[in-house]
Amino acid sequence: MPSAMIFLFDTCTSKCAYCGHATSGKVLDNTQLTPYRDRSLIDRFLGFFERRTDAENKWLLMLLGGEPLLMPNLDHFIERTHAAGNRTALYTSLNIGSNHKSYRYLLGCDPEAVDYIMASFHPEADDFEDRFFEMMAALKQHGHKVIFRFIAHPLRLYRMEDLHRKCRDMDICFSPYAYCSANYPLGYTPEDRTIIERYTTNYSQVVQMENGLAVQRLTCEAGEKLLYINARDGKIFPCPNVFNRAIGNVYDDYLEPKKGRGCYDMSTRCFCDINFQQNHVAGLDDSANFAAEKAGYVAPAVHADLRAELAAKGFSFHEHSHRKTLGENSADDKLVMTKSEVKQVFEQNRDFYHGDFRKNFHPVFRKSGGEQ
Repeated sequence: MPSAMIFLFDTCTSKCAYCGHATSGKVLDNTQLTPYRDRSLIDRFLGFFERRTDAENKWLLMLLGGEPLLMPNLDHFIERTHAAGNRTALYTSLNIGSNHKSYRYLLGCDPEAVDYIMASFHPEADDFEDRFFEMMAALKQHGHKVIFRFIAHPLRLYRMEDLHRKCRDMDICFSPYAYCSANYPLGYTPEDRTIIERYTTNYSQVVQMENGLAVQRLTCEAGEKLLYINARDGKIFPCPNVFNRAIGNVYDDYLEPKKGRGCYDMSTRCFCDINFQQNHVAGLDDSANFAAEKAGYVAPAVHADLRAELAAKGFSFHEHSHRKTLGENSADDKLVMTKSEVKQVFEQNRDFYHGDFRKNFHPVFRKSGGEQ
């Protein structure tokens, strides 16, 4: 199944060291949502995939950031995607409340339209933990496939056993992934690794804990059946770890034919779990494990055994500190920003979205936002 990861808008600040959606000091401005109130923009965006959908190719459109449940017309996006024979996946913090329109929609829609919901438990969720689990339970009861995602920040490892137990009791998979920054995952202590590896359930987690795969000998479908798209400018990149050049644009209905099957950037690493969950890297098919996780609780495997299996398949790991990639965090000692810190960053960047940054957006997107 071809897959497309879609970045929508900014919701976090540069000091948000945990969530994986750090955005260089930009804070959500409600006007960022305005273009998505225009259904013709969504229809034009989805038309790119509909023209590339046939009996053999059904797309999975994964909405990543900031918080997809904030997107106006989410119901229209999901329903039109499903009507074309494709499906949507959602990566959400569930930090919108149980009465939000998008959440209520999910509790009433056809669950077959949504391939899975990745519910990421961030540090601020400690303040509404009971509600978080209640919301997950309601989604699962409605028929959605829900996975509990936990980023293994070194300051949060003490929570893992308790959260694992709660997920097990609800028949929801507890899925921990390595914390990503300039210092991690290479900076984990042996004690940290012992704690985290106790909850390994798939190859993708092993790859991330080991700092990603070396790409020099990989055969990959990135740029062909795996795309990463910024919805604001429409630019298409091969994957979240390759930004050396755009290979197409959804609003211009263009995708450059891929030449060869190797990685577009020999200096990067193959780190994104989606690459393996959706079977886009030859020889590293993690889709069966991922299907089991979508179905419910999965008992941990032996991390060392999974790592040995990868080595036996001929994969090697990226050994050095990496340049910036999607989801990399900037402050290892900061879990949650205070309200005063958020306000300060917001004031510093109040006009950012409306200034030169906006000139980078595709004209179609700008027009949908009210600019003539």
